[in-house]
Amino acid sequence: MDTALQLRINEDNGIKLTEREISSLLEKSILVKKLTGKIKEDPMFLIWRIVALSEIPHSNQLPYTQKIINLIINILGSSVGFTLTGKKENFLPCYNAILIKAFCKLGLHLDETVKNGIEWILKYQSFERNFKTEWKETEILKHGGCLKSTPCYIGVTKSVMALHEYNKFHLEMYVEDKVRLGLEYILQHHLIRRLSNDQPISKHILDLYFPENYNVNIL
Repeated sequence: MDTALQLRINEDNGIKLTEREISSLLEKSILVKKLTGKIKEDPMFLIWRIVALSEIPHSNQLPYTQKIINLIINILGSSVGFTLTGKKENFLPCYNAILIKAFCKLGLHLDETVKNGIEWILKYQSFERNFKTEWKETEILKHGGCLKSTPCYIGVTKSVMALHEYNKFHLEMYVEDKVRLGLEYILQHHLIRRLSNDQPISKHILDLYFPENYNVNIL
């Protein structure tokens, strides 16, 4: 068993380790070595690398992880949350939510960009049909149904997960209310099915993969 998995099992079971034990398990992990090689200042590389690292407890101790975090904040951070360019006009709900979740899992729930992204979700993200958003930037319209009358299912589910992860640290009722609203919408779909014909929402939604990628899957 890779020692990164051992760290995760201990974390999930509430087993406390000493700092020396944590450092030893991180140093011995083959997976950690694979994930902490070269760095590319490319948005997609940064996003999926931090997602993977965020699933390994205590990986925020690694200098490599800190470099990735700083690059994401500097390159992708904006006044409305995380975007693919650092400009608010290029904001997409799914990537904002993906990075919020990863940052929270790394203990960065107080980061300014995370707060900005949470505020965007609470104000603009639709969690139900026929919701009229106040978001006016037109770039988002190029990417399918993000905020249309039938909202993008990926954006909804990832935003719910981001709010849930964030609220583990803050326990705000107005955040919890949004989570409940989003969960109601997801459960209307029986997690994976279109309301119109009961078919899977996408060809990937029944896949099994971990950690997450762009597509929503059954996990």
